Amino acid sequence: FRFTMLRHWSLYDAMLHSGYVATRLQTWREVGRQSMHSLLAHLGLPLEACKQQFTHMSPKHIKQLNDRLEEHGPPHGLTDLKFWSFSYSHGFKVK
Repeated sequence: FRFTMLRHWSLYDAMLHSGYVATRLQTWREVGRQSMHSLLAHLGLPLEACKQQFTHMSPKHIKQLNDRLEEHGPPHGLTDLKFWSFSYSHGFKVK
């Protein structure tokens, strides 16, 4: 995502402090925060779940985020939210 998901942050904080999301939605203004709340509502994520640590979010809500973000992001001015990156792998496992 274009917002950093740190272990000790919530989804709400990650989106609020992201340079990309903050400039697109203008989250420093009340209208921008309402737009972010509207986006989270369109994604089907309760605000209480978004404000808890990301590591404690339910897998159902994380899957909803992944599935619906590309669909509901562009109407709010957020395009290209997902991009290829790297992932950390530790150890070796034979499949």
